[in-house]
Amino acid sequence: MARNLYRFYLYAVFVAMLIFATVGLSRFLQSLFSLTGLRGSYASAPSSAAITQAGVFFGVSWFIAALIGGLHYWLIRRDMRSDPATGGSNAIRSFFLNVTELIAAPVAIGTGASIIGQLGQAGDVTFGLAITIATLALVGVLEWERRRALAGTVVGLFFQRLSLYGIQFILLIELIVNSTYALNVLVDALFFGGSTYRTLNCGDNPLAGCQGPNALIYVAAALWVALFWIAYGLAGRKATGSLFQRIAYFISFAIGVIFMLYGVGQAIALGILNFSGARVATGDVVQMYNFTASLIIGLLVVAVYTLWLRSATSQQPVPSVAWQTALSIEEAIVTGLMALAFYTGVALVLLNLFESPVSINTWSGPLASMITGIGYIAFDIHLYRRRLQDVPGAMDARRGFVFVLLGGGVLATAIGGAFALYTVISNALGSPLDNWQRLARSGAAAVAVGLVILVVYFVLANREKLLVRTSKSAAPVEPPVIPAPVVTVPVKQSTIEGVLDELLSGKLSRDEAATRLREIAGAR
Repeated sequence: MARNLYRFYLYAVFVAMLIFATVGLSRFLQSLFSLTGLRGSYASAPSSAAITQAGVFFGVSWFIAALIGGLHYWLIRRDMRSDPATGGSNAIRSFFLNVTELIAAPVAIGTGASIIGQLGQAGDVTFGLAITIATLALVGVLEWERRRALAGTVVGLFFQRLSLYGIQFILLIELIVNSTYALNVLVDALFFGGSTYRTLNCGDNPLAGCQGPNALIYVAAALWVALFWIAYGLAGRKATGSLFQRIAYFISFAIGVIFMLYGVGQAIALGILNFSGARVATGDVVQMYNFTASLIIGLLVVAVYTLWLRSATSQQPVPSVAWQTALSIEEAIVTGLMALAFYTGVALVLLNLFESPVSINTWSGPLASMITGIGYIAFDIHLYRRRLQDVPGAMDARRGFVFVLLGGGVLATAIGGAFALYTVISNALGSPLDNWQRLARSGAAAVAVGLVILVVYFVLANREKLLVRTSKSAAPVEPPVIPAPVVTVPVKQSTIEGVLDELLSGKLSRDEAATRLREIAGAR
């Protein structure tokens, strides 16, 4: 315990000194960048006193960090030499290095993407650029030190994989945000002359020289994030057989499927509006119904994580079984998300039927969601057939899909019913909520859909015996006791001559020979 507290102290001080040095470097870099055109059109150049102060702070911070941090790093190295197990199997070391990198890497990469998106504009980018460079340097030092002795225990590996896949997941979110905006701007520039974002930037009466955002700049920002996302993804492929790896891959795959379904739904909604003759503004097409961005991002994420899953399963002891299991899980994910879209659309359609006549704009979204998800029925049947064919993983994937729908039906029924009762009872007691009628109808629609899901999939689960335990702990059976075979030893029939021979040879005494002779005589 005392040894672990000592190591906790060493790494806490060492990491704190690294962060202190990073702050000093970022402030110094900002003062240098402020002397260039990176400060923008509106910020003034820093005074000589401000530059001097930044330089002094940089020197002091690095001197203190080198003195105190260097001393503690020397103590860390000495501790590792005295006990080699503390290098690779020290959970405290893994915690500090990996968790710090988990925080620093997304900050540096996300800030860098934001700075790239602001290039060519009049804003001041010195602060963000300084943070990006300094924090990337911190990430490099942490990664270099971490690779000197990789984690070897269960806890150490947990923090190492948490950092690796956590960074990758955060970068995926940053990539989606930057790519969506970049593709929206690009579609606006290619098909609508950039009118939407130029109006957002300059207003309805733009001043002379006011231009919209540069689509290529935002594409470059998205590529910046994609570069690190792929780098961390390639590093994560080495964790063969890791449960953390499979969970991270399947969650990211599900995010890609969500964006694909959202893009399909937006395309269908836009088609419904155009077919009905409703007028859709250009700005709404670019920002609200821009299905291109969602489809491209969704397809990219799904394709990349499918390839990485394929690579991970190829390193398993039985690659074909592992790959078929992964495909079954992916199919269950797609089926579940499509079912969610379908039943959400059904609930919204029911709500519109409960309401007074509504416009086509109100109908387009629910109908598009229902049409997008209705294909889940085909996937459901295919998943059932894979189960009947005993495809590896199909049974568990089918059971997981059915349980997810049963859970969704329970939640929809319970929450919708509670909401409907709450609004109705509140109104009956003279304390109605605002727009309580619509809230009550929404709850009733959720209850109706939830009950349908429960009935259908409870019957299917019972018919397919998915609710039955797959394995039972059998009582230990005592092995049968086999009686030992009875060996019959043949008894040599005694004769007078034989008794006399044994007496003469010394095998029998005089009394034993007399007894034997009497027995022979009595038997005769």
